[in-house]
Amino acid sequence: MTVPWELAIDQVVKVWEQGPDLQDSHLLSQCPQYQNSQIDNELTHCNVNLFKCYFQNREGKLSIKKKWVPYQLTFSQDPRQRNDLNILLKLNNASAIPLRLENSCHKITLPQGYYRSRFYKKSNHLKDNLWHTSGIKYTVDKFLVRNHEVFAWALEKEKEVLANSLQSKDPFMVSRELTAGQMKEFCRDYNSQVLTAKIHDALTFHHGRQSLEDMRNTPPSVNSAPHPFGPRKDDGPQFEEKFSKKGCSKIYSKNCLDQKVARTFPEAIGWSGVAELLGGELEYVVNPYLPRRNLVASSYYFPYDSNWQRAGELAYWNGKGHGHLDFNFMGESPALEPGKRSILAVGFRCMSKRYIGEKR
Repeated sequence: MTVPWELAIDQVVKVWEQGPDLQDSHLLSQCPQYQNSQIDNELTHCNVNLFKCYFQNREGKLSIKKKWVPYQLTFSQDPRQRNDLNILLKLNNASAIPLRLENSCHKITLPQGYYRSRFYKKSNHLKDNLWHTSGIKYTVDKFLVRNHEVFAWALEKEKEVLANSLQSKDPFMVSRELTAGQMKEFCRDYNSQVLTAKIHDALTFHHGRQSLEDMRNTPPSVNSAPHPFGPRKDDGPQFEEKFSKKGCSKIYSKNCLDQKVARTFPEAIGWSGVAELLGGELEYVVNPYLPRRNLVASSYYFPYDSNWQRAGELAYWNGKGHGHLDFNFMGESPALEPGKRSILAVGFRCMSKRYIGEKR
């Protein structure tokens, strides 16, 4: 392959993997809905919608030996947000070549090994909450599902009411008003399922070991930190002498809302690379072992010293509505605005599992 082709491919891959400039005038002219979006840089990576807005009807240019060489992209299919992206790259007057861009920026694979979870039984005995991946590959969304993903899916599935409800909302905010049934349907349409409580626990307890080899062969300690930010309990924001912006960047609690601390990225990413496991929106998880423990209650509805703000603590959501009566927080009421009909925000993410060596 000649140098111009290599340079063009490098430019395209760079925009795909690192995200486009959100102040780019051409991008905003093609997709004005992103004009005032609040978006963290991590969310622009491998983003089909932004990538398409950036390159659609654009003529790129390469500087080669003091000459400008034009190139163009066309999309060989109507792209789906979570799929790999097939494009055609045309350089100057040469024939177009096909490229496939892998959509892997927002997925994390759980390392093989032993994990601690409390999805089945609350116990201080390690044998009661220890399990091993045993050759099953678990792939998990790095972030909670966003509005733009659900909006694209709703349009594709001709869900007009849902699409209309999302049209005026920030595309990059967490999608937080779906029912449990809609969440399951969304994930299923992308050959995945809603994250289970078992895997959420595995990601949220710190594994506390030194290497991948140790994880495969050595069980974690019963004293594993109940958060994903460090191997010791006092690495967590709950143990700081004064709750501060540093704590809010890890677990965004009610205190952070009260102090009007802005939410930050990517500090909330835990040991596995998965973000938004504690704090922020509530998160729905599937728990076939204890169906009435299906909600990660750690969120901005509770103060940082609440028992909910730690790994393995699950409340209940009936999956049908978002009013206070649709939830059971086991006696500790969420902080809602008095006298107002408040909607409790519930996010979700998808996961897939398959045996190692199994073909997709």
